[in-house]
Amino acid sequence: MKSHWEILVVDDEEVMRESLAAWLKEDGYRVDTAPSGREAIEKARDKDYAIYFVDLKMPGGIDGIETMMQIRKLRRDASIIIITAYATVDTAIAAMKEGAQEYIVKPCNLEEISLLVTRLIKVRTLQRENEMLKKRLRKTYTLNDIISKNAKMQEIFRLIRDVASLRSTVLIQGESGTGKELIARAIHSSSDRADQPFIGVSCAALTETLLESEL
Repeated sequence: MKSHWEILVVDDEEVMRESLAAWLKEDGYRVDTAPSGREAIEKARDKDYAIYFVDLKMPGGIDGIETMMQIRKLRRDASIIIITAYATVDTAIAAMKEGAQEYIVKPCNLEEISLLVTRLIKVRTLQRENEMLKKRLRKTYTLNDIISKNAKMQEIFRLIRDVASLRSTVLIQGESGTGKELIARAIHSSSDRADQPFIGVSCAALTETLLESEL
């Protein structure tokens, strides 16, 4: 639902700020406003907004680029849109270089903004689902889920912890059905690469020459 997503509109011009906020509220989003970069940063510190609309030129010593950079430090995954009446190639490049998702020139086309917000929300939704899936996979294949009091298994657990920090290739041997892939996933989830994908490949489906070349 749109009401689950919150947006912050940052602009020192009250008419622009309130009109954009009103339009987004009509679209079903929850919207807060801030008249300056300083106030926007404080709001970002207290709340995780899905999207930030930030005016490029604002008084008070903190312009739109600096505001965006400070918000990015607080909210790494935030979607930030720079809006300005003073569009130049240099400012557009600077904004995109610092992480702005879009660069909009005033006067804003509100219908285009609605389409833009919808697209960014879809991306944010996919990012959250992907992160949840990664967490679920990491939880599924941790050492805590391999339970055994057997002395040999305890030795394997210690070995998993030792090799997880290495960059070396690890060869796991064992008969079919003994849990080789489970051990491989446990090593991966215990390493500093746990946030990267684990790709399982069936070696039985590879030819002997191809397998030898890959190893």
